[in-house]
Amino acid sequence: MKHRHHKIPRHMGGSDTSTNIEVLTVEDHAEKHRLLYERYGFLEDKIAWLGLSGQVSKKEIISMVLRLAGQKGKGTLIAWQDRLRGSTYEEIYGITKAQQQKNIRSIRFTGANNPQYNKKHTDEWRKKHSEQMSGSNHPLYGKPLSEETKRKISESERGKTLSQEQKNLLRLIHTGRKNKPETIEKMRIKAREREARKRRNG
Repeated sequence: MKHRHHKIPRHMGGSDTSTNIEVLTVEDHAEKHRLLYERYGFLEDKIAWLGLSGQVSKKEIISMVLRLAGQKGKGTLIAWQDRLRGSTYEEIYGITKAQQQKNIRSIRFTGANNPQYNKKHTDEWRKKHSEQMSGSNHPLYGKPLSEETKRKISESERGKTLSQEQKNLLRLIHTGRKNKPETIEKMRIKAREREARKRRNG
């Protein structure tokens, strides 16, 4: 796993040009920010060093960034949001420490540790959330999934079976719905593809 490091950090006025970028391992990237922090004392470098070296969790990074944004203004928060958005554990912590951080997060949010444990959303909240995530408000609106993403989703769902309760719920949701002609055609094509795969594998 390689990282792109700004020789002169963006918070110090560094640019995104190729002359200011060097490719490093996660460990070397963390060390660069440690040295920058020790030399210049910028909290941005301390956060980057602690996060990249796996000494703090993603949640703690966000907390530190929020405190820093309170000191330096909203621009700092936006910059860090852009930096963390879409990042995987492997990209943030490196391959060796990613699983450890995943396990920590899993323990923190399992059972009674989860802030939503034993809580149910109100009908009002559900309606409001539905409106916020419908149509053009949805973050994936107008963004088709890549073939690789579709393949990953397909593989993750393969072999799973629905409980009777889940089947009943789906039946209830789809009762009375009418699909568009193009949707019906897509479903037919998918069904034919599934049958063809079964024949090949059988």
